[in-house]
Amino acid sequence: MKLKKFNSIRIPVSFLLVFVFLQLLFFLLKDISLSRHPLDELIYNLNFSKENGRILLLGDSITYDVAKRYQIGKKKQIINLTTNKASGLLGSYFLLKRYFNKFEYRNPEHVIIISTPEFLNFMPKDHTAKLYLQSVFKQEDEVKYLKLFNIYENEVTSLVSFVDIKSRIIEPLFGLIKNKKTTLFSHGLNPHDFKKLESPGGNEVTIRKIIDRAKIDIKLSENFQNVIANMCELSIKKNFKLHVVISPVPETAYFAWKQKNKINKIKKSILENESKFCKNINFFDINEITKFPDHAFRDTDHLRSPGWASKFAKEIDKFVNELN
Repeated sequence: MKLKKFNSIRIPVSFLLVFVFLQLLFFLLKDISLSRHPLDELIYNLNFSKENGRILLLGDSITYDVAKRYQIGKKKQIINLTTNKASGLLGSYFLLKRYFNKFEYRNPEHVIIISTPEFLNFMPKDHTAKLYLQSVFKQEDEVKYLKLFNIYENEVTSLVSFVDIKSRIIEPLFGLIKNKKTTLFSHGLNPHDFKKLESPGGNEVTIRKIIDRAKIDIKLSENFQNVIANMCELSIKKNFKLHVVISPVPETAYFAWKQKNKINKIKKSILENESKFCKNINFFDINEITKFPDHAFRDTDHLRSPGWASKFAKEIDKFVNELN
């Protein structure tokens, strides 16, 4: 009888002690930077870096792949804040604001967004939104901005959320172990050392996938016109020139979009919207200067390496060198 009575007390007390211990761990680990994906790692380095570059580079994974591997521009000239499609233009806007908010002395002359047309209009949903936006950009102004896009919802308070060991203990501990400080400056191999381009065959993307991409609606929504307008407002405040650059697109998909005037419509949405007009913005399409054949791509969005990827790096390098 006494044993039963003892157990009836010991079991709930044990649960309570475990619960209190977990809450203590949660508190100790709550400010640890995570390391689940490259965006987390970029945020970690942005928190520590005091670097100040003449040019800021934003964009999705086609640009990220190149900017992480090759030296673009002169050494210690370009701050690389490229990510991937999952965080979208919203994520790039937040990164840009954080870069400026960290130190007042930062004064880039140019901010360049080099991305696929889809990135400019991408709205992450559900798990993707939580993983790449909600759980990354948690500052008060960021949360308010996300709510304007209806992609931030208050989590339901429950016992499960209080004992979420994976996101509140395991992931912070992994971040504590994995995260390491690295430079934000673009650095890497010299793209001019790679001259041979991959020929048809090998790991090139199938034409069917390219045709499917050509069917995507790349019209710039009003929401994302507003995001670009907000970037424009920031350019006036911080005195930099904003450039929106369309990255390489498989020739078949690009031709289909050009036939339907889709690229020009994006350009017009950015440059000629009177209510959001900004004299500090420039639009450039790399595909107008250099054609990227279908076989230059390993999938619908990414270039084959090292040949075609280094060619893209050289195109960015040329664009950067021609800036005033």
